Amino acid sequence: MRLQTERLILEPWKAEDWTAFRPIATDPEVVRYISGGVPWTDDQIKDFLARQIAFYETHSITRWKLLEGDRVIGFCGANRMHIEGVDELELGWWVARDRWGQGFATEAARAALKDLQTRCYVGRVISIIHVENQKSMAVARRLGMKMERETVFREVPVQIFSTI
Repeated sequence: MRLQTERLILEPWKAEDWTAFRPIATDPEVVRYISGGVPWTDDQIKDFLARQIAFYETHSITRWKLLEGDRVIGFCGANRMHIEGVDELELGWWVARDRWGQGFATEAARAALKDLQTRCYVGRVISIIHVENQKSMAVARRLGMKMERETVFREVPVQIFSTI
C-alpha cells in the first residue's frame, strides 16, 4: 500500500531504510522539539522503524516514509500514544530541514489524515505538539485541527490538537 500526493509518495518503511532516515533523525534542528535537540542514535532510529513496521503489519497504520522522488525526506502518519491515561491515535510529521517551509508537512499530513478517515474509518485523531513549535501548530490548524488543551507529555509541555 502507498499513498501519493502531488509531490510525495507515502509508503511503509523497510528495515533497511534506517540509513536513509538517519540524516533527518540526527539533525538537532529536526529533533529540537522531540528530544530537546539531542540527535537520535542508530539504535533509536532502527527501533523507530521496527515499531512502524510492526504497527503497520498489525493495524495497517503507520508513520509513512515520505519520498520526494527516490529521496527519503521524513515521515508522516499515525501511531498509538498513551497520554493522560488514554490511548489515542496521534498524527505526527518530521521533514528534512532543507524541505522546511515548502508545504511538504501539510501535504503529507492531509494525505495521511484522509487515509485514516476513509480507509481506516478513524474519527478522532490528535497531534501532540511542543508548546514552542509554532510551525507544527500551523500545520495542525491547516488540517482543520483545533487546540484542545495544554498538558505535559513525557515531561515536556505540549498542546493537544484534535480533529474532533
